[in-house]
Amino acid sequence: MKFTAVTLLAGLAAAAPLSPYALPVPPKARSVIARQNSTTPITGSPTDPCNIGFCTLNGGTTGGAAGNTVTVTDVASLKEAAEADGPAVIIVSGALSGSEKIRVASDKTIFGESGSSIEGVGFYINKANNVILRNLKISKVLADNGDAIGIQEAQNVWIDHCDLSSDREHDKDFYDGLLDVTHASDFVTLSNNFIHDHFKASLVGHSDSNGDEDTGHLTITYANNYWKNINSRGPSIRFAKAVHIINNYEEDIDTGAINARMGAQILLQSSAFKGVEEAVLSKDSDEVGFVTVDDVDLGEGTNTVEAGTLTAASLPYDPIEVLGSQQVPSIIPTTAGATLDGVPDQGGMLEQEPDDFDRGSPLTSGYERCNAIIVIDVSFGPMFQKHLDYFGIMVESHENGGFPGLIFSTHVTASGYQTSGIVPAARSNHAFASSLELKTSPKDRSCATVQKWTCDAAEESAGAYTRMDVGFVMETFNDMYVQDAAAADGRAGGAANGATNGDAAEQSGDESEDEADGNAPEAGSGAAKKKKNKKRKPRKKKKAPTTQTDPPSVLVSQLFPNKTYPKGEEVEYKDDNRWRTTSEEKRHLDNLNLHNDFLPDYRHAAETHRQVRQWAQKNIKPGQTLTEIANGIEDSVRRLVGHDGLAEGDAIVAGMGFPTGLNLDHIAAHYSPNAGNKTILQQSNVMKVDIGVHVNGRIVDSAFTIAFDPMYDNLLAAVKDATNTGVREAGIDVRLGELGGYIQETMESYECEINGKTYPIKSIRNLSGHTILPYSIHGTKSVPIVGGTGDMTKMEEGDVFAIETFGSTGNGHVHDEGEVSHYALRTDAPKVDLRLSSAKSLLNVIKKNFSTIPFCRRYLDRLGQEKYLLGLNNLVSQGIVEDYPPLVDKKGSYTAQFEHTILLRPTVKEVISRGDDY
Repeated sequence: MKFTAVTLLAGLAAAAPLSPYALPVPPKARSVIARQNSTTPITGSPTDPCNIGFCTLNGGTTGGAAGNTVTVTDVASLKEAAEADGPAVIIVSGALSGSEKIRVASDKTIFGESGSSIEGVGFYINKANNVILRNLKISKVLADNGDAIGIQEAQNVWIDHCDLSSDREHDKDFYDGLLDVTHASDFVTLSNNFIHDHFKASLVGHSDSNGDEDTGHLTITYANNYWKNINSRGPSIRFAKAVHIINNYEEDIDTGAINARMGAQILLQSSAFKGVEEAVLSKDSDEVGFVTVDDVDLGEGTNTVEAGTLTAASLPYDPIEVLGSQQVPSIIPTTAGATLDGVPDQGGMLEQEPDDFDRGSPLTSGYERCNAIIVIDVSFGPMFQKHLDYFGIMVESHENGGFPGLIFSTHVTASGYQTSGIVPAARSNHAFASSLELKTSPKDRSCATVQKWTCDAAEESAGAYTRMDVGFVMETFNDMYVQDAAAADGRAGGAANGATNGDAAEQSGDESEDEADGNAPEAGSGAAKKKKNKKRKPRKKKKAPTTQTDPPSVLVSQLFPNKTYPKGEEVEYKDDNRWRTTSEEKRHLDNLNLHNDFLPDYRHAAETHRQVRQWAQKNIKPGQTLTEIANGIEDSVRRLVGHDGLAEGDAIVAGMGFPTGLNLDHIAAHYSPNAGNKTILQQSNVMKVDIGVHVNGRIVDSAFTIAFDPMYDNLLAAVKDATNTGVREAGIDVRLGELGGYIQETMESYECEINGKTYPIKSIRNLSGHTILPYSIHGTKSVPIVGGTGDMTKMEEGDVFAIETFGSTGNGHVHDEGEVSHYALRTDAPKVDLRLSSAKSLLNVIKKNFSTIPFCRRYLDRLGQEKYLLGLNNLVSQGIVEDYPPLVDKKGSYTAQFEHTILLRPTVKEVISRGDDY
């Protein structure tokens, strides 16, 4: 918002004394401001232990109080601190935004500074103990990143004074839960939280089928929470041994607030409902739960649930203060949410303490004779907000034309905080007015940028304020400096500083900021001596790349920060499994795959695969050697995942999932050039390119075929169509033998004319697709590509399949032939007393550098291994290492291959390797 000089002066004249909210607030923000102004600031320290409910038991909940305190201002730092071992208190400062889930380790406290916020980032407390999250404002965590706060298999967790929300504009599955407690978690207290604007708010116990784990667990206290404008789950509770809901106020709940299910025992005490038809109910499960009610105002709502055995007398912890159902509506909305103000002084942020300043100085004659005030526009990044908040507390008003110390009107919009106000300079004898606008966004990490400032030339000559101090200049992201200023007869020196991200502030006038005003009085005449400001070059923040290079060299994790890797093609299940798409239980299981990095790792590997293969498709040309092609592909994969595979164990973290297959003509699979191979790709060749990429052992296996002569087009089309048929028909409960029939029918509906002769395309009957296991390219199930096998094995939820088909103009049958390049350590390798020293040392190299991931001789060469063939052959003969010779059809024939990796997720089938190319 921008103010003219007239507007500002008029505002000053009308306000005596001036309030912090004296300036105009847009109408759309007034409801938000009304709630902010109605809340009661409450003192709370980041080192406070839990003092209420179940988390006071089992040794108590202290979080990270025993560790050091660290302040974080971005998602990456927050994630690193939260996931680290050992106790720590983590202070969240500013507006953080991303698309991420953060796994919180044991003995952590995460505390939000006043005014801080977190958008799009969920917290996952899994198998962790002694965790505290307080004063956090968390919003709009997409379902792919799980719940806003998810607690699983955890003990002693305190979620207190948090503001949790999303919106009601999207459908119910766009976001997941706000505050879910599942998988037998115990000693949990959820207190003083504002839970609002959401569909499915809070779930206790994720599935009706999880009774074996949950029964006898899920001990939770919901105390002093405010629920508003939610659709359901206020909360929904299964199996719980004891859930105590006390002093809760629920307002405008659409389809049921407290849902008691599957034998859950609940005590509902001193609570009130407004705008809720079904306040207490039991639905959506085969068994009901039980709710004991004590002093509850249902409003216009109903309670249709039987009383249970849980009572206040049976609770094992100290009694909680009972507010009474009639007092709850007036008290809880003013105290719930991120209303704590107990963030300790962040030492080192200011070089000068507040008492060093003379805020609110009476205006001098110089000010009074000024007919205009310089107006500036300033954009601030989120780091600056805490300093505005800090100084904003110290508002002073002076009579007789005094200038207030600081005035801010703050409101909240969709883009973040916006602040407009009047700010004095840091020293007495001069002042200035400004129009300030604070905006936050995921990409805005700047601190303070003066976008423009103006001064009328006539006013300059008349002795008006020709220059001014912004007063706050952020030289680096974490260090705040307050600029000194000097004035004479109401004229201020200094420059309007505040450049960030390499963009310098625009300046008015001809003077350099290092030059003194030529008309200033001499030193000693009552004016302050001008301080010479040393001009500092702003640090240029290196921007993260947004596009891939050619050849590819940019980390995929940089192109998609916070693990926001593209999804593959998502396909709903058919027929009897169509229900999975909307099942709450299956969506919960799906989210677990995000939390444990299953999906992010696969999507990371898949995106790497897409970028490398699409580069390869454009750049592979006749005349290149197979070695040159293989090295180009493999080096690109290693660059994009950030692991070159040369350090011990590095290739096990991420890299090649198996050696690149470059299979020419009648060679269908398992051929990669060994050292010294001089084979050159010819115009007449048909080459199958089989690439595997893994991240943390999650292997994406996908292949395509290149041919330069159009007479092979039908061969390629047949195989691509057959692969797509297999992908389309695959799904949970599909029998593998039936799938093979669909693939063969498609494949063999094609024929191909080569050099004037027509060939039927045959499925290669002794090749197949397969499941993929962690660090193992071939799992226990095979996908035939011909019918009639009689295989009744079913595809199952959670399976990862490589659906690959091979077509041939030859016999449609392959055999082993040629020099071996592919090897892998067997997962079931026998324990053998190796007598050959070269075999012993090589086995050690293989275990430490590849584990069970397939490798080739070129990979051993890269590691500097020499004269290893005798030892390698010995490991093969002993059954410790498996060799994979090339698989070939008859000479003179041509073969083709296409392949995709699919994930049979609980809700949908994801073709993880799908791209625009195939």
